[in-house]
Amino acid sequence: MSQTVAMMEAVIPAFSMTLIFASAQATAAAFYQIAVGVIWLVERLLASVIAPVIHVFAVFQMLNCLTGGKMISRLTALIRNLIQWSLRALLAGVTGINVIEAMIAPSVDNLKKMSVTKVLGMIPGLGSVTETVGNIFLGSALVIKNGVGVAAMIVVVGVSFVPVVKMFLFFLMFKATGAMIQPFASAQVCNCIDSIGESAGLLLKTLLTGILMILLTIAIVITAVR
Repeated sequence: MSQTVAMMEAVIPAFSMTLIFASAQATAAAFYQIAVGVIWLVERLLASVIAPVIHVFAVFQMLNCLTGGKMISRLTALIRNLIQWSLRALLAGVTGINVIEAMIAPSVDNLKKMSVTKVLGMIPGLGSVTETVGNIFLGSALVIKNGVGVAAMIVVVGVSFVPVVKMFLFFLMFKATGAMIQPFASAQVCNCIDSIGESAGLLLKTLLTGILMILLTIAIVITAVR
C-alpha cells in the first residue's frame, strides 16, 4: 500500500497541471484537495488503524478457537463488523465526495471556457479563426489530460497487482489448508487456521478498498472534465 501511496503523491501534481492546461482550474483545485484527503485516509486510517485492528482480530480469533469459540466470540464478531462497516463507509464517503465535486467544479470550468470562446469569437475579422484555434487547443488539452489520467490508473493497478495477488494467495492458502486437514486434525486447529485465512481476507479487502478509492478519484475526474 505504501508504494501505491507514493505513486499517487507523484501523480497528483502532474494530473493537476493537465487539468489546469485544459482550463479546468476549479476541478484541479478540488481534485488536489480530494486526492490529498484520500492519501491521508489510506495512510492514516487503512494502514495505521484498520490494518493493526485486523492483526488484533486475528489474535482474538485464535484465542477464541482455542477456548472452544465461546469466550470472546461476541467481541470478535463486533470487531469484524466494525472493520467491514468502516471499509464500506470510507469507500462510500470518497465516492460521494468525488461525485459531488464532479457535479459542481466542471460546470464552473465549462462556464469559463464558454465565456472565453465567445469573447474570442466576437473579435472582428478574426473571430471564427481564434474561436476555432481555441477549441482545438482545449481539445488537445483534454486528450493530454485523459492520457495522463489513464496512465496514472494503469500505474496504480500495476503497482498494486503484486501485493493484491500475494494477499489473495495467502488467503486462499490458509482457507484451503483448513479445509484439507479437517478430516485429520482437531476442530481447534482447523478453526485457528481458518481464522487466519479470514484475517487475510479482511486485509485483502482493506488493500482493495484503498486502491478503489484512488482509482475512483482519478476516474471520476477524467469523465467529468470534457
